[in-house]
Amino acid sequence: EGKTGGAHRFVELLTLPEKPGKRPKIMLPPLRNLGFEDSSAAGAPKSSPKMTTIVSDRQWLASYKDTEKYFFEGNVAIEATDTKGSCGKIEVLITPPNRVNKREISEIALIDNVNLVNVDKEISCGRARIYAKDEVAVLTRNPVIFNRQDGTRASGAKIVYNRGSKIVSIQPDGEPETDDFADIDKARPSILLPEFDLKKRQ
Repeated sequence: EGKTGGAHRFVELLTLPEKPGKRPKIMLPPLRNLGFEDSSAAGAPKSSPKMTTIVSDRQWLASYKDTEKYFFEGNVAIEATDTKGSCGKIEVLITPPNRVNKREISEIALIDNVNLVNVDKEISCGRARIYAKDEVAVLTRNPVIFNRQDGTRASGAKIVYNRGSKIVSIQPDGEPETDDFADIDKARPSILLPEFDLKKRQ
């Protein structure tokens, strides 16, 4: 109370030492296959969106001025539409309610020993950041994507998977680790060009 501006942690869930098998679980809004392919792309019937379920040893929720952020630590397990995974930590950014009072996941970061299974793909890396609105996943820290369907394997210093455009960009080893989408929530670059009248050119 009395604080303004910064984050305010107002709930925390923990695992009792005497009951290690009963861990905190939270269900968040649906997130389409964590930004990767869905079942329909593999020829199977399209899956219905399911709530994003996360289980961990410790969880807490922090409220900011314009958004909320969930934190998960310790043997984290996540299940979303067409995807299951595990890692050491997860951070989830939730958009504030809109005009129809609907909250959505805008960004999710999986950190430390990330392992994901998505339809025919097996994904491992040290960090994965998924931007839900843009359907982009940025994998860093020794990322590897293995496709069980055809046996192909992709690896590099960074892999950017753009589900919307169906483009996968792989940054080779030796280049500095950067995150092309670190400022994705900020204003996009724009440029104003002079008017061009084609009739005057003819």
